[in-house]
Amino acid sequence: MTSKIWLRPLFLFLIIAEVIFVPGLKSSGIKTTSALFAIAPPRVFIVEKEVMATAYSPPLFPYKSPTRSGMPVGFGVVAVDPKVIPLGSAVFLPKMFPGQKFLALDTGAQIKGNHIDIWLPSRKQARQWGRRKVFIRVAKQVAK
Repeated sequence: MTSKIWLRPLFLFLIIAEVIFVPGLKSSGIKTTSALFAIAPPRVFIVEKEVMATAYSPPLFPYKSPTRSGMPVGFGVVAVDPKVIPLGSAVFLPKMFPGQKFLALDTGAQIKGNHIDIWLPSRKQARQWGRRKVFIRVAKQVAK
């Protein structure tokens, strides 16, 4: 199993605003001053790894049934081990589903370690998927 870690470049957005000070609400006039604010987007790590992927589907898990996160299940939801991939993370499978963003919203009793479970809309699709190794990218937000 291979893993790579990327740090997305950090961009700063500068906003110039006029701040109005009204000390004591005196009627003699309003003082203004210019201020400069810097807003930084959240830092995001992109982790690449190879994982074992299986699929789950209706009738056992019908469309819109609740996931571990409380959100409804549907296409684009994956079950993960939250110790490996935090719930709420964006997961990409670039070779199998190019351009599709999946969300890690669910967990499962059999989902341990480097294993994900992809929700597919039919039992036939889930059986065709089977069990296979896939290359994924996980976008993790990092607290400052």
